[in-house]
Amino acid sequence: MEPVVEEETPPPQQRLKFMVINNVSKHKNVIQILESANVYGYQPIMCQMGKMRRLIPEPLLENLISFDTLSEMKAYLTEQNVKLVGIEITDQSIALPEYNFPVNIALMPGNEGLGLSEKQIEVCDEFVYIPHYGNGTASLNVHIATGVILHHDFIFHEKLSQPQPHPPVAQPNV
Repeated sequence: MEPVVEEETPPPQQRLKFMVINNVSKHKNVIQILESANVYGYQPIMCQMGKMRRLIPEPLLENLISFDTLSEMKAYLTEQNVKLVGIEITDQSIALPEYNFPVNIALMPGNEGLGLSEKQIEVCDEFVYIPHYGNGTASLNVHIATGVILHHDFIFHEKLSQPQPHPPVAQPNV
């Protein structure tokens, strides 16, 4: 009897993952967002963040891509076939538990107090939000919300990249 050779599972497609920092005003939040993004393998993009850049530790700026305008950044992402996903509560937003994360993604969190600006909303392809309950504040801290969404993206694509078990083979009656 010949040994059964199992086929190797092809490696998962290399994803393009970016974290867009634009209009986040507190440098502590920027650093924490970039640290979380780094853990999940996201490449940083900074847009219109001149002075803020000097306050960020060098290791977090490895592989940094920088743009002067949102439209330049959006053109780059479109050329790379990357969806720009705003983290924001809008009429078009999809609740995190129902959101299907795109393979190539750029996440853009909003400002701590005001959320995404109109210009940021205009360049986004999709929006995701974290549903929560109660009569308290309308949102989580920007770096906490971003971390939750990064983790959900990881889980979503980790499940997709796992080999699926084969259905059981019927055994002949003996």
